[in-house]
Amino acid sequence: MFSEREIDDLERLSERPAELFFHRANSKHPERGGCPKAAKWNDKNRAKHLCEMRRDFAEIQNAVLQKYGIDASVDHRSLKAQYNDALKKGDLDAALLLNRLPEKHLGPALAADKNNPNVIDIMEYRAYKFKRSNLAQMIDQMKLEHAAEFAQESKDNLHKSLIDQELHGLDDAGNSTPELLALKDTVSKDYQSLVAMEKILITKEKAMELAMEHILPAPELTIIQAPKNLTQKQDELKALRTSLLETNDSAASDEIVRAITDDILHQKALAEYIAPKVQEVEDKLSSPKIQKQLNDIAKDIIRADKFQQREYWNLIQKLNQDMQLLQDEMDKAIIHHVSAFLAGKSDITFSTKDIKHYLDSEVHSLKKAIQVKSSELEQLKKRLITPERANLIAHSRYLKGAD
Repeated sequence: MFSEREIDDLERLSERPAELFFHRANSKHPERGGCPKAAKWNDKNRAKHLCEMRRDFAEIQNAVLQKYGIDASVDHRSLKAQYNDALKKGDLDAALLLNRLPEKHLGPALAADKNNPNVIDIMEYRAYKFKRSNLAQMIDQMKLEHAAEFAQESKDNLHKSLIDQELHGLDDAGNSTPELLALKDTVSKDYQSLVAMEKILITKEKAMELAMEHILPAPELTIIQAPKNLTQKQDELKALRTSLLETNDSAASDEIVRAITDDILHQKALAEYIAPKVQEVEDKLSSPKIQKQLNDIAKDIIRADKFQQREYWNLIQKLNQDMQLLQDEMDKAIIHHVSAFLAGKSDITFSTKDIKHYLDSEVHSLKKAIQVKSSELEQLKKRLITPERANLIAHSRYLKGAD
């Protein structure tokens, strides 16, 4: 409960009875009155002090939540402030959840009446917020599961963009604009940040591996990890053998190749030997009870890495956004060069692919312009008053529906 009363010297020395504490303060005889009200709650800065108190209370709550490992936090700021902050950070999912009206304060007497329409509205609103919150968690889980795929797609797009730059001569500083050079630098930094984050990120697969370390005893853990280790060892040996065969060295090299081949066969035989034991451990792990334990532990591990997961997703989005800006700037540069070439103002040579790219851009611009004009035409049609409609409006407005 919050009270505007301020603890005075008398209250510190000897607490007043509860029934006296809230009485009007008596400045002449403090012992006969209650505690005085703090002046700060009655002036124009009341809202500021209330916000500071909310912040302090939120810090206390968050410290307790963190102490007991609960994945939740309290934010003392208004929904509007949190919404604006989410937009600045580019967290559109959080912004979606925060884009709502605050609940109306009904007071304890009214809130106890479950049949009151206002109370019913608030309960329905809370159920709606709960569903949205669950949806946000599902989205976060989908992001986690598919983040690696999105990241790889972004890297592939970057590779294609670099090839296009080289093809059109835009990797040459002499053919690049300051804007294009700046964007290329930005995209390069985005890519480096993404790769650096991947080195420390705990993926879903890594979380499951760590979860197995919590559940399985050391011998079974060694068995379940053996196939992966043996396959990796075989791949390394095969790569080494291929490299040696390409050197076409002396007979000494042939002897080494034979030894490597024997080692590869030994790794295969070892994998076949432990296969039944691996199957036993896999059968144990496939039980519903163990699967639930693994998933729960993996979720806890990922949840602890939530900041990195969110930062990883933000880096993917930033790389995509900056690459789109880079592609747009590249298109401008290519179109500018081709336009100058066609106008006879440049001696730069262009391939048929360059000309096709220019013409495709022109076609795209024309199609987009047609779409805009078509949309405007449809809007005008909706506003158009036909003679029949004009007649109906006139009857309704001036003759009050009379024939």
